[in-house]
Amino acid sequence: MAQAVEEWYKQMPIITRTYLTAAIVTTIGCSLEIVSPYDLYLNPILVVKHYQVWRIVTNFLYFRKMDLDFLFHMFFLARYCKLLEENSFRGRTADFFYMILFGASVLTGTVLFGGMIPYVSESFARIIFLSNSLTFMMVYVWSKQNPYIHMSFLGLFTFTAGYLPWVLLGFSVLVGASPWVDLLGMIAGHAYYFLEDVYPRMTGRRPLKTPSLIKSLFAEEPVVAVRPAESGKHEVAVRLFSSSILNPDSKTPLTSKEKSRAALSLLRFEKNPERILEICRAAALTPESHLDRIAYSKAITKLKESQYYEGIREFINESITRSDLRSERFISHFVVLYGQAGLVKDAIKLFDEMPEMGIERTVKTLNSILFSCILAKDYGEMKRVFSEFPRKYGIEPDLDTYNTVLKGFCESGSANSAHSILAEMERKRIKPNGTTYATVIAGFYKEEKYSDVGKVLELMKKNGVAPGISIYNVRIHSLCKLKRSYEAKALLDGILLSGMKPNSVTYSHLIYGFSREGNLEEAKSLFKVMESRGLKPDAECYFTLVYYLCKGGEVEAALDICKECMTKGWVPNITTMKMLVDGLVSISKVDDAREIIGQVKEKFSRNADTWSEIEEGLPK
Repeated sequence: MAQAVEEWYKQMPIITRTYLTAAIVTTIGCSLEIVSPYDLYLNPILVVKHYQVWRIVTNFLYFRKMDLDFLFHMFFLARYCKLLEENSFRGRTADFFYMILFGASVLTGTVLFGGMIPYVSESFARIIFLSNSLTFMMVYVWSKQNPYIHMSFLGLFTFTAGYLPWVLLGFSVLVGASPWVDLLGMIAGHAYYFLEDVYPRMTGRRPLKTPSLIKSLFAEEPVVAVRPAESGKHEVAVRLFSSSILNPDSKTPLTSKEKSRAALSLLRFEKNPERILEICRAAALTPESHLDRIAYSKAITKLKESQYYEGIREFINESITRSDLRSERFISHFVVLYGQAGLVKDAIKLFDEMPEMGIERTVKTLNSILFSCILAKDYGEMKRVFSEFPRKYGIEPDLDTYNTVLKGFCESGSANSAHSILAEMERKRIKPNGTTYATVIAGFYKEEKYSDVGKVLELMKKNGVAPGISIYNVRIHSLCKLKRSYEAKALLDGILLSGMKPNSVTYSHLIYGFSREGNLEEAKSLFKVMESRGLKPDAECYFTLVYYLCKGGEVEAALDICKECMTKGWVPNITTMKMLVDGLVSISKVDDAREIIGQVKEKFSRNADTWSEIEEGLPK
């Protein structure tokens, strides 16, 4: 038992362990009369006039007498402080420490200010220890970041974590405790949540960016990054973050491939924009590597979600200044990343600056600009670039140029423009390929212009291009998206009669279509036929079927498909898995629900705490 407690204590992250230890030692010290609570409580007059500055800290460490209430708060401190530090703030010790400093400052300021307000000053004057409020703040922040986890209160009723602070506040009122302590924690917690999570998404600014001084306390070494200064020259920017950010549990240097995989793993769960940039810098990403291109894309997507455009520009500028990345190939990739971020003007600016970098602009860079516009859904700018840039810069469009432009027109609901583009290609003797025809066919289907689909098929025949399985798959997918799955299935029958072999994509599209229309029997039948033909469903096909079976109430069938899927190492997303677990509980298959949760926890240890919370909410 003692060994288990010791192991549990040692495995605690540093901030949680330090705070818990200080709180227990301080409270026990007061109980044994080694130190007096009167020397610890918050007293602004003694702090200012008698320089007893320790009171600013010690009032957060004393949890009053050693009783059941003390154990209750120690449990909450150990649990939710640990959950935050190990999950939301994983690898971000400095940010977590700064959150606690911010919370403590807000609590102290609120109490001091409240003591000057008539009618409530007496209530605030009674609050001389803020330890319980700081603990409650952590509970509040955790609940806002994990609002959908199911919880149980003393086995009496279940609720989702988003309501946890209110449940605890209600309990405090019921037992006769002052609500002010909990309310203060909620105020501090919401202030942090708003400024850290909500406000940056609204404005792109991060007012709670952790100061470099605090980061340096938890960093191992500085990392130097070069970025362009306003003068056009380059200045050196020193960034402090842990050199072991990608591999915190080992001193063995990582290979470049291992760095890429570690970065991808961290980026998948990271939300903090500054931390995302630190991960990318530590991995020294290069677009030459496929894994790194995925990491670049993931990072840009997350930074865009946070509306951290300043960070995106800074990150891409840093990449451009690297000597190993100064080539047309890599510049084209950065142009596309700007488009992914919705920063088309920055993409065009980079295109304009290429000669200053000693890099020639070619049709490849032109194509990247066009694709950048499509990613940003700025179809008007795409049309302008296509019309003006070839003449302006003396660049002759190629097949990829036309395919990209066709994609933009078809996505934007202007598929009719495809006829003029195809005519121009014919004049310039640029032969369309399968991608060309597939894009145009999908565009006409999207706008339900079936006669135009026929015209494209006739054009293919005229040009001696026989529709292959990829063209049929596009037609089937388009019809399924229009909820015309039976017509899509008729195309499958035609494929089989012609002797052409459908592939797994063909069946996956049909399974999606029938599932979406609620015809689960047809979807299940197609799934069986698919497997009987020796075609292997991909992960997305499994996920689609599990989701719609759960949605349609066929939980047992969904469970069978999910188990088969998981044996292949594929696990549906948390929304689908939560639907499956809830469905199993609804038909009294709680043991199966627990088994599924156990498998998910084993597969994704990082989310084990989330699934443990869900498991605790299951009926006993």
